Amino acid sequence: MSQKRRRCWTSLEHTGLEVVRITRETVGDWVLPDEPLHPAFEFLSSVHRADYLRAYVMHHHGGGYTDVKMIRVRWVECLERLERSELYGAGYREIGRSGVANTGGLQYRFLQLNYRRLIGNCAFVFRPRTPFTTEWMAELTRRLDKIQHDLQRYPAKHAKDKLGLEFNGKPSRYPVSAGDLMGKVFHPLVYKYRRRLSQCLPPPDFTGYDDYA
Repeated sequence: MSQKRRRCWTSLEHTGLEVVRITRETVGDWVLPDEPLHPAFEFLSSVHRADYLRAYVMHHHGGGYTDVKMIRVRWVECLERLERSELYGAGYREIGRSGVANTGGLQYRFLQLNYRRLIGNCAFVFRPRTPFTTEWMAELTRRLDKIQHDLQRYPAKHAKDKLGLEFNGKPSRYPVSAGDLMGKVFHPLVYKYRRRLSQCLPPPDFTGYDDYA
């Protein structure tokens, strides 16, 4: 991690919760014997593996997730509110139209117009095994089933690989685009289940995030 990102990592303590980092070495501790990771997982880029694992952990274990961004406010109160309710999860209100995943066509335009009803995909908390997380995992499974053969032929070559990205002078044939396994699945589901989700979670600090490489 860069020094800026290390400071963000340290700031996660401000949530007031236990912070756990899932790595290549520890991911097996979170995989259930009767619920293995999708066979295509090993061919994904690190970014898309992280996208898949967000859904897997939220569905099978529940809890919270955040990108490594600066956290300045406690999450405890929001989790306590969630525990006292029958809601499925909570997040921060999507910050603007630009934060909405580009699902294409009229759906994308509709979601942009309704961004205030969405929660963002950079930080959230969920109960395990709700209809929301069940549909989330099912859609990821469907998408990976569809492209598994192509993934085996054209696995990710680096952490941020995506379809069409120039690499060694040639466009990548890795068959996954940005957001395919996260926002493009997450935001339509958030809108569908918006009445069962809270926006009580404080948003991360996005200031200067592009400089945290």
